[in-house]
Amino acid sequence: MKLPDFTQDVSLNALRRAMGAELREFKPPQNEDVLTPEEINRLAREGIEIPLDQVDVLPDGTLAYKNQRVVLYIRDVKQFRNRSPSDDGLPRYHVTDCDKLQEMRANHRYERYVVSTRETGEFQINLMRNDHYQQSDERLKICQFCLGKLNWDNFTVRRQHKRERLTIVRAFTLAKYFSVYPKTFIKVMPQHTDRTAPHNKYAADFGKIAERVKKMRNYRCEECNVDLSAHRKFLHAHHKNGLQNDNRDNNIEVLCIEHHAEQPYHSHMKQHPDFWEFLRLKNAGAFRS
Repeated sequence: MKLPDFTQDVSLNALRRAMGAELREFKPPQNEDVLTPEEINRLAREGIEIPLDQVDVLPDGTLAYKNQRVVLYIRDVKQFRNRSPSDDGLPRYHVTDCDKLQEMRANHRYERYVVSTRETGEFQINLMRNDHYQQSDERLKICQFCLGKLNWDNFTVRRQHKRERLTIVRAFTLAKYFSVYPKTFIKVMPQHTDRTAPHNKYAADFGKIAERVKKMRNYRCEECNVDLSAHRKFLHAHHKNGLQNDNRDNNIEVLCIEHHAEQPYHSHMKQHPDFWEFLRLKNAGAFRS
């Protein structure tokens, strides 16, 4: 049912005049967390420049601006030499809150970041040389740390050979990415109700699950790459999102006890005898990398 336009009501407007109230066009308040049609068009064309701290990080680690999942890149690029195919000198674009972005925040490096929803892999770049710049559309590459955070095609920055990594990088497209991680989403959508939510506890067969994942990842810590195949009690399976009942492969990270203890809310592990035994053996050179 369509509501009547009360701004055109004769009796109501007569009352407003009698009260001395100003007659003006009614405009509904704008929701600052929702993109306007103009912003949606700009995201798909040249992108929108925003400070890094205005980029939202979603629970799955991907990036969002207002109510859209976005790609993040640096627009202004200094050029000190002619580019070559092997070293294009261009920044990588980001789709997750990866280690590189976290490092930028920690070092207070707030470059001129731009958010975009382009799917072509080409982005509007300002190539800076001295005091002049040239604007052009450039094809950028995906950040490898982002691929590792997504576990895209089982990509890992530290464990794979460079040739394998580059094969996955070349095959990655934003069209594929947005088909898996849609642009539109609801920011707050509980996965379960109070009746259907599972208890956050380890599965009865978690030991078997953890052993399978450790074996699949060659009994190596995913942070320091130390080989613990001969000292497996020091190798742990860590739930990245903190949900002990979420045993998807991409939610389980294989870590040595030292790096497991560095995870949020895991510092209590530093009191365990295994922690100090691990450090003693590590300092003695007992482990291979």
